[in-house]
Amino acid sequence: MGNSRACSCLVREFNIATVNTIVVAGGGAGGGLINVICGAGGAGGFSEAATHTVTAQAYTITVGAGGAGVTNGVGSNGTDSSFDGIISNGGGGGGLDNTGNPSAGGSGGGQGPGNSSAAAAGNQGNTSDATGFGNDGGGQRAGEGSGGGGAGAVGAKNGGNGRASSISGASVTYAGGGGGSDDGSPAGTGGTGGGGDGGVYPTNGGATAGAANTGGGGGGSCDDINVAGMNGGSGIIIIAFPENGSTGVSTTSTGGTITSSGGNQIHTFNSSGTFTVVLGGTKAQINIGDVWKAVPAMKINIGDAWKSVASAKINVGDVWKTIF
Repeated sequence: MGNSRACSCLVREFNIATVNTIVVAGGGAGGGLINVICGAGGAGGFSEAATHTVTAQAYTITVGAGGAGVTNGVGSNGTDSSFDGIISNGGGGGGLDNTGNPSAGGSGGGQGPGNSSAAAAGNQGNTSDATGFGNDGGGQRAGEGSGGGGAGAVGAKNGGNGRASSISGASVTYAGGGGGSDDGSPAGTGGTGGGGDGGVYPTNGGATAGAANTGGGGGGSCDDINVAGMNGGSGIIIIAFPENGSTGVSTTSTGGTITSSGGNQIHTFNSSGTFTVVLGGTKAQINIGDVWKAVPAMKINIGDAWKSVASAKINVGDVWKTIF
């Protein structure tokens, strides 16, 4: 029968599935104190995993808030974001001229100009099966506030740039650091990925908060009217998987805002919620040359013509189970 032949091989059943995900924490707020040049907030930590293993259950999704700016001190850190053991750390708050150190965080907050302490550390590490990204805030700069660190770069006067991801179907940059303030124009600009701009004395002109759902750090303040440091931007979590079920997840899974792009179903969480995984059916693997390979489809040779098999079953413990 043509090229058909019989073979003896090992087959195993498995019930695992994987998703692609990014987890971004809330950004830190910029520092704020009347008549003081202040540093900016650091970006929230950025974590990504291309093949995060999931099972059929409801997962708690926690999206971190941006840190709150204050009128008399170091900016507040952003809060953590998390999904199934992947944890991204909130960004660090921006510091003051010489009276308050910036804070460490997913990315560290920026220094004030009179502060010679070490730069605030970016402390985002790898968690679960995800790779984490975060950088230090800017160190002491003469006469100007420093920018917060971003997921892609250390802060300087400007905020550190963030990290791009195409998980949503388009390339979007997240987790940029805020820009430092100045007593003369120009102040530092926020890093790409939602970082806020720093303010200019005496009215904190041009200062902006970190953008919502980017994890951007807030800009540092500089004024004589007692304006608070700028708030950090809230975080975001995005989960995606192929609509054809090739990674074992069904399109009947629920949670977040659901969209479709490039053959993927995308679940976007701009706030905390629940991601409920429905598996796409029992899968199987076949062992060829001591390598386990997925069985996504099968053909059979009939009359020297290979024809697709619409479905197949495997016998496990005297029970026939569907494999596709």
